Amino acid sequence: MDKRKIWVVCDAFDHVDSFTGQLISKAYQLSKESNGSVQAVFIGNASDDELKRCALYGADEVVYQQCETKDEKVWLDILSDIYSSIGADIIMFTNTDFSKTLSSLFASRFEVGLTADCIDICFEEENGFVFERAAMSDSVQARIICINSQCCTCTVKKNAFVETEINAQKELNIRKWEYTGSFIADPAYEIINSVKRVCENNTDLDNAKIVFGVGRGVKDGETFDMICQAGKKYNAVVVGTKCVVDDGLLPKKLQVGQSGCSIAPDLYIAFGISGANQHLVGIRNSRQIIAVNNNENAPIFNIADVKIVADVKEFMKEFAE
Repeated sequence: MDKRKIWVVCDAFDHVDSFTGQLISKAYQLSKESNGSVQAVFIGNASDDELKRCALYGADEVVYQQCETKDEKVWLDILSDIYSSIGADIIMFTNTDFSKTLSSLFASRFEVGLTADCIDICFEEENGFVFERAAMSDSVQARIICINSQCCTCTVKKNAFVETEINAQKELNIRKWEYTGSFIADPAYEIINSVKRVCENNTDLDNAKIVFGVGRGVKDGETFDMICQAGKKYNAVVVGTKCVVDDGLLPKKLQVGQSGCSIAPDLYIAFGISGANQHLVGIRNSRQIIAVNNNENAPIFNIADVKIVADVKEFMKEFAE
């Protein structure tokens, strides 16, 4: 039986970033489950040394097409050319705005299945590749199987998987693709001018080493303010569960969980968070979890490395000191 081809489409353009590393790491895991091979499809500009980094995460081959333009329609034609020539059983995209557009155009062109914002992927002998994502207003995790489709594609939420270097470096083949089509972006429009805007108070949640999580158990503004002050003291990012965001204490971009973002800090401290599955999905890749809750039977204690049964407000008074 031929090996299943597992693709990871890189959209970092000029380097192999951590998001790409996360997807290749997951692809490597899937390759062991499914008797597959991992191919990283890289379009853009990168040196051979940079491309060889893909082998650190388990890639067997890099298919590289040099391209000076980052345009969805140009990349779609290049990707289509590669796919039509060598094929793939599963294609994994990041969930950046660019990749969301690219993946949807690709799925439409080839009439293949597309699952958006995956939080997990597994392989089953009976069903093939199975995707998990939030559904029904984020209240459940849906399992999705592609049927009657020659290939299944997906976009993956950042930090849904852990970037992991394999123990033994694999011998990597770099295949230089020779696309003969046009590299000219869509002529229907022209960019006359562009302005780069700098966002004030932009929270770098992706690279945060310490994260404080706030849940419904934080019942008053004083306690919330103490947590925020402690966050500044320890250089921690303060995030919240869906109910906290719905109450307006934190913006949507700081919602962690099934309907928000996924995180992978070195340390996550959960204040007054009970531990609903929807939230646990977003913190499962944290390296260490400390939970503070006055309910000794709170589900979050089942996954916490350190369990503290206490009233959050009283705990914060001592913690702040």
